[in-house]
Amino acid sequence: MKKSPSLQKPSILLAFGVALALLGQTAFGQDPARDDDINGSPAFAKDQLAAGDKNVVPRQNYRHTNAVDVIKSLPRFSKLTDLLEVSGLDEALREQEAITLFAPTDGAFENLTDEEFAALKAEDNREDLVRMLGFHVADSRLNSKLLTDPITVDTLAEGYSLDVTTRVDDGDVVLLVGGLAKVVSPDILTANGIIHATDRVLFPGRNRAEE
Repeated sequence: MKKSPSLQKPSILLAFGVALALLGQTAFGQDPARDDDINGSPAFAKDQLAAGDKNVVPRQNYRHTNAVDVIKSLPRFSKLTDLLEVSGLDEALREQEAITLFAPTDGAFENLTDEEFAALKAEDNREDLVRMLGFHVADSRLNSKLLTDPITVDTLAEGYSLDVTTRVDDGDVVLLVGGLAKVVSPDILTANGIIHATDRVLFPGRNRAEE
């Protein structure tokens, strides 16, 4: 039976930090810093935010289902599901009471080569995988209305945070996460948090805003 990183501490951020410390030194070769390479626009009115693509996540009631189980039940998140299971974070996050998950769809992973995706799953790259996945999770519930004003969100990757802004995309006002990932389906409400589906995978300290 696989062991999952334990996040049952007073601070979920502290628990991630301890888990990563036990895994060893970071392979990113950079000091922890927030990703502030932002290509966003000034805040818009909350009622201007686009509803997102309903084909990404069927609009149904997930309020009684854990966020991790929602991700696992949706075919467009099969690659994220794979990585959560490999890292053991699926069990750890399932036990949390309040999270926000910026969840890359399978389409988001198409920006990686097969070799890059395979490398994420390698045993000797487990620390980087835990950090990368943690970079997509905040330990509080943040719906889209709370994110329409520019905000910096602390993530579970200790020392790293994400800037969330808005921009106009094909006439729609959308959320932009980390200067790169567009939220394509916001506000998937679950029993223990909120999921925002995104079109890019984010890496701590390695993101670049699109031109």
